[in-house]
This record gives sequence, structure tokens and C-alpha cells, in this order.
Amino acid sequence: MSQQQFLAAIITFLGGCILYVAGKVIEKNNINKAILAEIKRLLKAVTAHEKWWAARIEAKDTNYPLVPFKIDVYAAQINSIGMLKRDLIVHVVEFYGYLQFINSIQGFRDQYVKEGKSDQYNDFYHKLLKNIIRDFSTVFEAA
Repeated sequence: MSQQQFLAAIITFLGGCILYVAGKVIEKNNINKAILAEIKRLLKAVTAHEKWWAARIEAKDTNYPLVPFKIDVYAAQINSIGMLKRDLIVHVVEFYGYLQFINSIQGFRDQYVKEGKSDQYNDFYHKLLKNIIRDFSTVFEAA
């Protein structure tokens, strides 16, 4: 192998390494942006839903269907959770875990209604909504 061929091989190898690392950095940034954008959307939706639910409780008119909050981006990126910034991982997992709990609680509403405990359900559900807003509304601002 000539010196020129050797030099060309090294340049090709280094170029490939640089492209690989650059691609991973771009992928990491995109995953972080996508997750944070979804969280921002979800916090807006939960806040609006909480205000609506509080008004429904006040009016004693809560007989409306509850629609689970969609977490498509998080679900698609769960295998890439390690790509999130280190200081975000815990908060992201906690946020989505809490939100999934709220979604699951929505499914038990009919059982409360059948038992004549609608008011108990309404207050519990409302408290969950207020808690997620309180606990997470400022956590992601810096990011």
C-alpha cells in the first residue's frame, strides 16, 4: 500500500467517524426536541382540560366522555430514552408515567358511577390533573 493510499484510507475512516458522530448528535437533538414539544403540547392540553373539568364539577355536569391524552412521540421513542439529556430523563419518565396513570384512571370512571361515587371520582380525577400541572408545568421550561 502506498503512502497516498494509506492517507486516503485514514481520511476516509476519519470522515466516516465524523459523519457517524454528527448523525448521532443530530438524532439526539431531534429526539430531545420532539419529546419536549410533545410535553409542551400535553401540558397545554392538560391545563385546558383541568379548567374545563373544574367548570364541569362546579356546574355538577360531568357526564362527558374522557379522552386519553395521546403520547405518540414518547411511545415511538421509548427505546431511545437514553438519547435524552441526562437532566431530563427522570422528569420525562415521571411525567409520562403520571400521564399514563391519569389515562388509566379515566377507564375506571364507569365503575365509580355504577357505585354511586361520581363525586368521589370527579374530585380524585381533578386532583390528579392539578397535581400534574403543579409538578411539571415549570420542570421543562429551561430545556
